[in-house]
Amino acid sequence: MPKTPMEIRVEEHAKTQRNKMRSVKIKDATHRNLWRALVYPLRRERARVQTSVQYYAANPDADQYQRETNAAYLALLVKMEDKLNAWRTLYADKTPKQVALEKGMDTHGAHWSDWVPANIRDHFLMAYQYIDATRKRGKARTPFEKEPAPKLPPKRPRRVSKAPIRPPTPIEQLRDRMKALDDEALRTTDPHRKEEIRMAIIAMRTEQDELRKERARRRASAYYLAMKEKHANIRRQVREKLNVLHSATLNQPPLGESK
Repeated sequence: MPKTPMEIRVEEHAKTQRNKMRSVKIKDATHRNLWRALVYPLRRERARVQTSVQYYAANPDADQYQRETNAAYLALLVKMEDKLNAWRTLYADKTPKQVALEKGMDTHGAHWSDWVPANIRDHFLMAYQYIDATRKRGKARTPFEKEPAPKLPPKRPRRVSKAPIRPPTPIEQLRDRMKALDDEALRTTDPHRKEEIRMAIIAMRTEQDELRKERARRRASAYYLAMKEKHANIRRQVREKLNVLHSATLNQPPLGESK
């Protein structure tokens, strides 16, 4: 039984709503991943500085200036992490680049250190340069260092199927034609053409439903014939086994008969 126009409109509305929800979920996941990628290097830097602070706290004979500089740098990192997490919640509908542009950053906020004011960055850079120049051995930390992106493993070559390419079925052909009409409906601005496309899609969808029903009937018929043949084979095998048992029973001598 073909669908009524009301049922078709309800299905189209439900499909549109599902597509909108899917787009929103994809957008939200993309924004979360961008903010997470911005904060993750900051957390790594904070963990390294935290280790240095704990080391200098356990060694009272260490350089006092370096101890105070590390503590101040750690406090800055903690403050920046809290601020970025707050902005991530406040601007959940925007990417870090969009927020950085609104705040007038020249570097588009690609790295967490870009969100630190320039005068504070210069102050810590000069402090660590002084530590590097005055320490007896080793090299001082480089604050706000931008680590290179990790190397990704090479992609595996895509497996090419050796099966012959089959031609599209009538249902797939109708699906492709409806998709092309959907794309045309999004591009066109003529209301008459939009109505023609809508009516054509309705007719194609009705035809597609009939083809699917016919395919289901063919599959059910093939399954019924296969099951019928299977049960016939089972009955034939049972009859053969019963005949063998019956023949063996007839060939046995009667009870009490001497050999």
